[in-house]
Amino acid sequence: MKMRKITETPSVLVILVVSFFTIIAIAGCTLGPDYNRPSLDVPESYHASATETNDLTVTNSFADASWQQVMTDPQLQAYINEALTNSWDIKIAAARVLQAEAAARVTRSRYMPTVSAEAEWNKNGADGKEQDFQSVYGTMALYELDLWGNIRRANEAAIARLLATEAAQRTVRQTLVADVATAYLGLLELDHELEISQRTYDVRMKSLALTQSREEGGVTSMQDVYQAQILVATAEATIADTHRRIEQ
Repeated sequence: MKMRKITETPSVLVILVVSFFTIIAIAGCTLGPDYNRPSLDVPESYHASATETNDLTVTNSFADASWQQVMTDPQLQAYINEALTNSWDIKIAAARVLQAEAAARVTRSRYMPTVSAEAEWNKNGADGKEQDFQSVYGTMALYELDLWGNIRRANEAAIARLLATEAAQRTVRQTLVADVATAYLGLLELDHELEISQRTYDVRMKSLALTQSREEGGVTSMQDVYQAQILVATAEATIADTHRRIEQ
């Protein structure tokens, strides 16, 4: 019986060693091909570089400049900051980034073993004597073997989702800044249009008064007066429409 045990021991060790290295080899395998970022044919620089502008001398291109550098109007900056602070779209985008970060941490934690601990204390009395019972329990679960790269691929996907969510947040911010700036510049344009329309109205009112005087003196006809009145009414309609667009 002793000789039989001695002859069987090496075969068991060989099986264990082979199994161990087999598991390691399988663990190195990963499901699916590795992600390779596609190459894109994009220009190395923008048309308007920093050297071609007056103020943006610290950046390599106009697109690299922050909105504070591009939009230097204090009133516009105040509007943009207020919009960024109070916009629900910005808050939702920030919450989604935090959610993606938490999901990435949960996925990455699958690489680590699970450790738990529990303590218990009891105090019992028997025969007039009190006894303390204390116990501490600890468990440690081995982490999951990533035999087929499931955890690795899940971690890569979680990181990709996080990066995509951060890019979406930047897009929301850029869109909001652009919308506020567009509305503000459009309002300035309407203010100038209103000023021009009011000046036009004043000029046409003077022209109408002069035409009426000439008609009373017999120099011109009533047709010229009607024409001047039409021009005045057109100027009034333009002013009313500009006021409406400013209110909107």
